[in-house]
Amino acid sequence: MNRHILALGGTGMLGQPVVGRLLDRGHRVRVLTRSVAKTRARLGDPVELAEGTVERESDLRAAMSGCGEPEITLDEWFGRPKDTRHGMPH
Repeated sequence: MNRHILALGGTGMLGQPVVGRLLDRGHRVRVLTRSVAKTRARLGDPVELAEGTVERESDLRAAMSGCGEPEITLDEWFGRPKDTRHGMPH
């Protein structure tokens, strides 16, 4: 059964292979991204894109619309203070 999945973290090192496997298995995949142009260049046409950030509830709700479930590959992001995400102080 093919699903429509929202990939959070789909542009990252862990997320890109997950997105590829989901597509290979015939699922429709939407990626929430801060930069549609960069993500389109990186992931190609088969991926649906929703512009926004996981930090904004309205972006998450809009991106989730029509998707049955999320696939989350943001383990690096969760649990870290905002100023130390990605291992670098801002």
